[in-house]
Amino acid sequence: MLQGICLDSEILPVEETFFLFPVGDDLVYASGFPRKSAHTGCFQKDRFQIIEMIEPVEWPPEPTKRAVEVELNAIYTTKLIWCWKSSKKMIGQTYFVIARGSRSHVDV
Repeated sequence: MLQGICLDSEILPVEETFFLFPVGDDLVYASGFPRKSAHTGCFQKDRFQIIEMIEPVEWPPEPTKRAVEVELNAIYTTKLIWCWKSSKKMIGQTYFVIARGSRSHVDV
């Protein structure tokens, strides 16, 4: 992902900064948000002054599952160490859980 300033008033507001997503060598999707799906259109790359290249942060893979003995219907406190990227604000928080059955499902 790139960030650039629009140089052409016919396509977008001039001097406004946009997030740019390359499409091949000569085209970019321009967006006011750091999300390709929120783009306002596809434009020539030379219509923008590139000011910054933003490297995407890789989300760590899910850790391997550990076999842990738990008692059914017992209450445990646990700290969340990994989750999907969309729920990253939950990492590091402490939770009370109750094991209700076999497998890895727990009620929070």
